[in-house]
Amino acid sequence: MDIVMSQLAKQDPRCQAPTPVPMRFIQKLVLSFVGCSMGMAGFGIWLVSSVAGDPGMLLIKLGLSIFMLIVGLCCMLIARS
Repeated sequence: MDIVMSQLAKQDPRCQAPTPVPMRFIQKLVLSFVGCSMGMAGFGIWLVSSVAGDPGMLLIKLGLSIFMLIVGLCCMLIARS
């Protein structure tokens, strides 16, 4: 009884257990909420003005808002797939 490499490479899609529907719905809901929250927080950083014109603080705010926007968009894209 020899096992051929082509037999090992074949994967039957029926062998994988699908994610339960309620769990997938909760996962999409949480990812969508986190994505929207991060996106709004990225814009909200600029609405709350704590320091008026400090170049160092403006650079930190810019980096943090771009990071939040990218992470938020990634979460929303993952939730849609």
